[in-house]
Amino acid sequence: MRFELPASRRLIGEWVRCAATALVLFGCGIAAAQSGSPDILDTLSPEQRQQLIDAYAESRPMGSNDGSFEQYGSGEVPQARGSDGGSGVQDDPVLGAERQRQARQRVLQLRRQYLRFTDTPFSANLEPFGYSLFIGAAPSTFAPVDNFPVPADYVVGPGDLIRVQIYENNNASYALEISRDGAINIPGIGPVDVAGLRFAEVQQTVRAQIEQRIIGAKADVTLGRLRSMQIFLVGDVNQPGSYTVSSLSTMTNALFQGGGVGLSGSLRKIQLKRGGRVVSTLDFYDLLIRGDAHADLRLMPGDVIFVPPVGAQVAVDGEVKRPAIYELDGERSVGQMLELAGGLRASSSAAATIERVSPSHGRVIVDIGRDGVIERSAPVHDGDAIKIKQVSPRIEDKVRVEGFVKYPGRYQWSAGMSLADVLQVAAPLSSDSGEEAYFPAILIERTTEAGGVRRWSALQRGPGGLVPAESLRPNDLIVVLSRSDVEYLSSSDVRSAVAGGGRQVSSCPGLDQLTRLLSSQRASRLVHIFASERDSFGMSDQWGDIQEAANGDARNRDDSAPSYDGYLPATPGQQVQNRDQALILGQGSANGQGDAFITGNGQAGRSARLVSSGPRSQLPSSAARQQLAPASQCPRIYQRVPQILPFLLERSVAVFGEVRRPGLYPVADGTALRSVVDAAGGLTAEGNRENVEYVSYAQALDTGQSRYQTLDVGQDQTLAIDMHPGDILNFRPVYVGQENGVVRLYGEVRFPGAYSIIRGERLSDIIRRAGGLTDQAYPYGAVLTRESARRAEQITNQRAAKDLREALVTAVTSGALPDSDASSGFLSGIVQSLESSPTVGRVVTETDPQVLAARPELDIVVEPGDKLYMPKRPATVTVTGQVLNAGTVAFVSGRDASEYIDMAGGFTQGADDERAFLILPSGQARKLETSFWNFRRVDVPPGSYIVVPRDATPLNGWVLSEKLLGIFSNLAVSAAALAVIGDNN
Repeated sequence: MRFELPASRRLIGEWVRCAATALVLFGCGIAAAQSGSPDILDTLSPEQRQQLIDAYAESRPMGSNDGSFEQYGSGEVPQARGSDGGSGVQDDPVLGAERQRQARQRVLQLRRQYLRFTDTPFSANLEPFGYSLFIGAAPSTFAPVDNFPVPADYVVGPGDLIRVQIYENNNASYALEISRDGAINIPGIGPVDVAGLRFAEVQQTVRAQIEQRIIGAKADVTLGRLRSMQIFLVGDVNQPGSYTVSSLSTMTNALFQGGGVGLSGSLRKIQLKRGGRVVSTLDFYDLLIRGDAHADLRLMPGDVIFVPPVGAQVAVDGEVKRPAIYELDGERSVGQMLELAGGLRASSSAAATIERVSPSHGRVIVDIGRDGVIERSAPVHDGDAIKIKQVSPRIEDKVRVEGFVKYPGRYQWSAGMSLADVLQVAAPLSSDSGEEAYFPAILIERTTEAGGVRRWSALQRGPGGLVPAESLRPNDLIVVLSRSDVEYLSSSDVRSAVAGGGRQVSSCPGLDQLTRLLSSQRASRLVHIFASERDSFGMSDQWGDIQEAANGDARNRDDSAPSYDGYLPATPGQQVQNRDQALILGQGSANGQGDAFITGNGQAGRSARLVSSGPRSQLPSSAARQQLAPASQCPRIYQRVPQILPFLLERSVAVFGEVRRPGLYPVADGTALRSVVDAAGGLTAEGNRENVEYVSYAQALDTGQSRYQTLDVGQDQTLAIDMHPGDILNFRPVYVGQENGVVRLYGEVRFPGAYSIIRGERLSDIIRRAGGLTDQAYPYGAVLTRESARRAEQITNQRAAKDLREALVTAVTSGALPDSDASSGFLSGIVQSLESSPTVGRVVTETDPQVLAARPELDIVVEPGDKLYMPKRPATVTVTGQVLNAGTVAFVSGRDASEYIDMAGGFTQGADDERAFLILPSGQARKLETSFWNFRRVDVPPGSYIVVPRDATPLNGWVLSEKLLGIFSNLAVSAAALAVIGDNN
């Protein structure tokens, strides 16, 4: 058994010296001290116990203990350690984990101590070899002795249990323990001497005795419980002491039971002493590296295992299979150290050094890599640190291929290699439905011989896409472009990066390179020219579509179902049920709610939509447009080779106009115009081959002045001219005299629908093509809408709303406007109506074919997008506004406006009868003179609107009345036109 002495100081020493010190201090016998009985320590006072610990500490070399006895002073009594795993202290999982942590810290501390003088960066896992095997070692990791198989050469002795089974007429079974005199007493036979015999010899002897004494008997002899014995672990072990172990235990079993070899102990020269002589020397490296356990002898009672201090050490790090700090035992050369380290890795190089401590020069570096070979015979000394360096990851004499190829990557360069040779292996991809190859240029980046810098150059492909026989140089980078790579040059992302104020696209390194490195005036000019031409020709500008939708552009609406509902969003679920509610101005509550502009469909009993009276949303700013526009996907080539993007812009030709794929196209010097035209997809059907506008950048550089030229690309000699970066090509369209758009006719025409138009075509021509008017047509009430007029009307309404808001503020601040919620709510409702009301864009014109034939000056020229709504002849007149019973009344020939107002109940108290007005079916508005003193008869045709506005004089006659009359008139005209449109859809 062994003492486990908790202490605050390190305990290092040999058991023999410990026992001698205890004998001197306390008068104990050596035998009693060696017995390891805990009764001895129980008789000691705390002062005597401390003296014993101090004696241990003084008798051991510094640094040999692992710090596991750091809690001395707690009053705990050391406990003996047995073969069954010992006390519960080691079996505690918490204490076991703490022991492993402390052991790992000790290993790292020794590593730092060993390498503290070196400047070479060593691996983080470089540790003393073999010691980590004992981290957390505990006897409980061994199997119980009863389950251990007993070898035939096991020597029995006193304490072993022999089991004998006799088979005869009366079977018998005995468990016989070997006595101290070495004999077992078999009943009916007597004592048999077995001590000192091997187990196989014991079996033969016992069987022979039984068979001689008992006739016909057979015996089976086995071993039961094995004897235990006491051995000693001394020297540089983690937990030295006396241990009771199994008779089958070996040196390694005892070392593990004692916590393993300390960091200051040797793994190469562990001695087994028996009877004062060294009977075996165990080299743990033989077991760990070679699996050789021949020196791991079985222990005998009283054996002493002695671990001497560690010997010379050498560190081996770098590209070896087992980097570690190794203890020397006969190794004297670099080659032998490399064998201990498992040999070199495949990634090792001939660059190897030794850092050595020189008594005269301090730390020195010895180069052992000579002529591309490691000098394995170079001697090593204690404290050396061998570093085997890794082969350089950089591949020399290579070429790299990226882009639109089947096998991108690096290829070994060889003298005489051409571009065609390497591309034959890399296999450029051919065009298919998913992606197309780009033929006009192949790019090469190479190192200049003079300055050693990297520069790009563009090479022109030959006929049929054949590459030139360009000789390659080491470390050349070849890039084969695809169609999508080139199209990205014309994207909004690139335009934004060139402008310098666009959004950052972190997912595209090529744009980052462009933002930092672009300084070419030519590249910037091309991008801006193409962008402006792109916008002017209405090419695929994503923001343009968004802006047109926000503005309510009629071109973005579904022409198959024309409706004024698309101009502004309608409020869901709010409807009016009759035509009497078609126009409501300022009839809401005092807080302005309900002051909305309601447009009817022109027929009683049918629904009309309520358009929101809230203010229009402001259009996004230019910065917001960049965020609204979807980002283009960054091609992979600009992620792999980001520095190529600025170069491609500088090497591009701008192509726009009547080609199938306008854009920026990078070219090599001397690229033929034919190649550029083919890259752009060729001319469209409307492209004018004889009138192509061309600006030569090279000539502008020579003369300092740009000049337009006209080319005829229908001639072979023209297609053969050389193109240069910076050139601009504008393919003009052929003049065909046909407008890009249609005119739509609705209602009472014989063949309503869409009609394409030619330049100069007039309204009568379109009506004639539609088969003329039907018998039910009412040309006087026809509505012609035009997009340009709608936009102008929208601007007018916005300006009127602004003026009215400013006048309202002026009237309130000056005191001219009564301070009442009703007045403010009324005027706010008018402003909101102006801002939110749908604009129609009605053009007041003559639509009767007979009148147009008689007066050609009234026959207007139609424009693309025009819509003509031809209604049926109505039989009603609508009276709305400030009358008692606003609504629709039957038309009676000969009645004037005052009679229709009387039919609607007459004026209300708040009506402004002097400012009532009439909206004719043609869209014209006339003022009515309906007062008693000033009356002028006005005939009212069918389909007219009579509007009686509210009296604005109480608000502020001199400031607001004139403005309100014009506003009421405009809104009413729009409402009347929308009613006609709704009836004819």
